[in-house]
Amino acid sequence: MKQFSAINTLKIMLERPNIMFNVIKQMDRHNERFISEAVVALTVLEDIKNLDKKDQQRFKLAFATENLANSHIVADQDQFENVNRLMFQESVLSIFRLCETSLYQELTDSKLKSELASFWHIQSKLQATNCSFNALDPDYTELVEELLQKLGSLLDLLKRNLVRMQNINSDLEQLSIDVSKEDIDFVEYRQKLLDDVTRLYERHILPTQRFVNPDVRLVDGDNLLATINSIKVLFDSHSKHELSDQIFRYSLSFSNIINPLKDVSNQINGFIRKTQKSLTQFNAMEWHFERFKQKYEETLDGRVNRTKIDSSFAKETPFMNNVKRIPRPKGLKIENNESYFHNIFTDLTYRIEDQLMVTDDVIGADGEALISFTSKDRLERARKIYQLIENLSLRESKDLIATLHYRLKDLLPKYHFVDLINAVVHFRKTILDGKQLIKTNKKSYIQHNNEYYAYRVVILQEVF
Repeated sequence: MKQFSAINTLKIMLERPNIMFNVIKQMDRHNERFISEAVVALTVLEDIKNLDKKDQQRFKLAFATENLANSHIVADQDQFENVNRLMFQESVLSIFRLCETSLYQELTDSKLKSELASFWHIQSKLQATNCSFNALDPDYTELVEELLQKLGSLLDLLKRNLVRMQNINSDLEQLSIDVSKEDIDFVEYRQKLLDDVTRLYERHILPTQRFVNPDVRLVDGDNLLATINSIKVLFDSHSKHELSDQIFRYSLSFSNIINPLKDVSNQINGFIRKTQKSLTQFNAMEWHFERFKQKYEETLDGRVNRTKIDSSFAKETPFMNNVKRIPRPKGLKIENNESYFHNIFTDLTYRIEDQLMVTDDVIGADGEALISFTSKDRLERARKIYQLIENLSLRESKDLIATLHYRLKDLLPKYHFVDLINAVVHFRKTILDGKQLIKTNKKSYIQHNNEYYAYRVVILQEVF
């Protein structure tokens, strides 16, 4: 059987990287280092099914168990419950993890503690009395090489995990898009997503954030940055300034990771809070709907005296007491006729004229927005507003108060709705801009500055 060398096997594997991407995802999903030989074979066959026979044969040979073992791509093989399993070389897996950020293994608290313990071990060796700090001493040079290698690999690992964490939001958005295309229960999906993200936040993001935090105090020893700084001081005290500067640059690099990690932590924390809130709201709506449905079904039993839902449901549901007081949104009618466009351009013309005519100091008196018909300041403000209204160009309106309110509120920085009501009450005439003012008994509501005001509707129409 033809076989490939390690280099040629890797080249072939990198031609179709999705094969190994899927294999690694499968191992990570089950948190195992071994993977079934059959799973690898099925993954290969699925990926190469559209290739010609020659290329298919080449990939089958490259991913054959015998070739993977002889080229040392696979480190070990075993049999578990009559299933042949493969363990790929960690260095091979690292190549593919490097090519795909979603495959980076999240740092856990135990892994980070293990990394920190190795720095404590190097620190204790450097602090020992028998450490020579002599470049000719092989024990010292090996210790320095180990220190620099661990600093470099840890910094690289943290940076790769940071990139992975920063892509979490886009991954969550893609998950939501994928789920919307499939028939999946909303609550079940949101709950599972919340559990997964919470686990990621608590098991990976928070430990990493604490690991690089210079203010964290540990029982067993110094935190990462304090340990690195103490090693730097040791090199300085022995006049190893080049090494000291190199260690100092590493400490700066670790410090630069802190703020991006905080941003990621805040984003994920915000997502968890919003998801918890949405689940609570959905459950509340579901619960109230079931109660409402039960009340409705009671009206279907054929009794003449129970054809409608009684008021007890509304009384027992606090938020329904004020539902009637909230104005309903009105439909926006867009028409394609001459009068419709005439009204639009007339309103635009009037608003442009308003801006040209009005300055910020039109209302000079700074009285508080209190309903007082005897206040001198309030009357002065109302008088000035009515003088302004008399100079405005107006078209016919079924609710003049609302029309004037929406024009004045953006026009005058110090405007209050009460000023407009006072102006209409005290200075109202029967004719305005050549049109007739008609006071009605109909009442309406308007919202301004988070408050609702009731007023009597005034109509403005042409004089016949």
